[in-house]
Amino acid sequence: MNVLSVFALANFPPHGTYSASKAAAHSAAQCLRAEMRGSGVRVVNVFPGPIDDEWNQLLLPPKLAPAALARAIVEALQSGVEDLYPGEVAQDWLARWRDNPKALEREAAE
Repeated sequence: MNVLSVFALANFPPHGTYSASKAAAHSAAQCLRAEMRGSGVRVVNVFPGPIDDEWNQLLLPPKLAPAALARAIVEALQSGVEDLYPGEVAQDWLARWRDNPKALEREAAE
């Protein structure tokens, strides 16, 4: 179980190095998933938006409650999901990334 960040998909410049580290972890997880496929070990990536924690206290809502993140992770484990995008911000970011990753990249930089 890798708790990454939706900002691994497209860098969020206010947290650029954080985004880059999560993108690197995502790439490593893809490799592990391929290497472990035949062993029965599952690699699950979680891409939440901002979590309502001390680190994000200055960010405006919406933020994902830790309990909601925990519930989403348990549900993903039970249902066999490989990639999970819990919360409003993650769902919006994912939709925009799927629609036009370059537009999202430009918008995030503004």
